[in-house]
Amino acid sequence: MEYLTLIEVAEKLRVSKHTIQSWLSPSSPNFKPEFSSLSRHAGRKTVFIWEEVELWLEQRKGSIYSSEVANVSAYWLEKFLRYRGDFKGILKAPIISSLKKGVTFSGGKLALDMETLCIWLTNEKNADKIYKIIEKAESLMLSTSLAYWLLNHLNKTKQAYSKMKKLLESNIFELAPFNEEALRMALDIENMINTGNNAKVNEFIIRSYASCIANGATSMLCSNNDLFLYNGLKITGF
Repeated sequence: MEYLTLIEVAEKLRVSKHTIQSWLSPSSPNFKPEFSSLSRHAGRKTVFIWEEVELWLEQRKGSIYSSEVANVSAYWLEKFLRYRGDFKGILKAPIISSLKKGVTFSGGKLALDMETLCIWLTNEKNADKIYKIIEKAESLMLSTSLAYWLLNHLNKTKQAYSKMKKLLESNIFELAPFNEEALRMALDIENMINTGNNAKVNEFIIRSYASCIANGATSMLCSNNDLFLYNGLKITGF
């Protein structure tokens, strides 16, 4: 058995020491009794058996196509935090020097675009800004188009594909389909863009945005400056 200290568990789970302490404290709003039961005392130290912590994490996995809000893991944020930088060297993130500000996000379901997710998964510049917005969300959403792109993009490398599949299976995200309502919304946006400011927004970004907003997302955390040119779109910058 592998015994780990509180700090070592925090490092393994990629969360802060204070987050672990809040999970252990009954007076904390983030108290997790099932996680607290895993802790043991060795003198003045709190220790954990890593195999038990891994089992606790495994029990929080679900279907890759969990489309109902009720099936999104209650532990989605700590799971999301664990994947920060986990795809560095596997995915490529954009370098963004400045980004226009859109809708101020204050809560609700938050959708992520491809570039925002890649910045987080590779822990590139702006990852901290992304976290400050995501921690306000009640849940995260991805379009099924984006989920498919990620799996297809990594399909040539078995290890990378398995890692991405595991991420999508962990019920961090609600997956939004490209349904009829999303199709109508995407067509309206494309028409608006075509008659607007000659901005370059590809169809994939528009479909992802429409899928998520049509399926209940409050806003999309986006890195495409051109989308901010159009009033009425629910776009959050970072």
